[in-house]
Amino acid sequence: MKIGDPAEKEIVSKYGVQTAPMPLMLAVAPNGAVTRGIPQSFDEAKILASFVSPATEKCLKVLQEGKLPFICVQGETTKLNAEALKGIEDFKAQKDFTKMTEIVTVSPTDPAEATLLKQFDLAPKTGEAVTFFLARPGALLGKYKGATKKDTIAASLAAAMTGGGCCGGGTCAPGQSCDKK
Repeated sequence: MKIGDPAEKEIVSKYGVQTAPMPLMLAVAPNGAVTRGIPQSFDEAKILASFVSPATEKCLKVLQEGKLPFICVQGETTKLNAEALKGIEDFKAQKDFTKMTEIVTVSPTDPAEATLLKQFDLAPKTGEAVTFFLARPGALLGKYKGATKKDTIAASLAAAMTGGGCCGGGTCAPGQSCDKK
């Protein structure tokens, strides 16, 4: 593919690679999420690292759509599952957050998700539900063990938006660039 080729304009625009260093390999998951971009040169190890778990794939897609994912780590081996989901669902039910948040549930015992859990320093034998609240570019807005409360989640988002977590302290909404106020 050549960036300047009019026949490639749609794909260049879709992935925003107009000024990317070439050659460039983009790994795209079945759901359309870009899992990795490898500029210049790549080898088998880099290509293999582009394959991600199902939950990582979902989270990347949510983030790339400008939304905020909640990763809810819970299952048969964890306690307080319903209590952990309650605050998240209450937060998501608010008019301003319904369309901009997504819930991704992960079992702590799912071997396919071991790499994701390791990234968050979470042992598969966790005894209590744990929730992670993320924003682009992969910033952790909050980590909640056990029950969640919508006010606590809202406070985490507000702190990120005013305390340097969004646009270096600016006031932007998720999916909005810093120059749009």
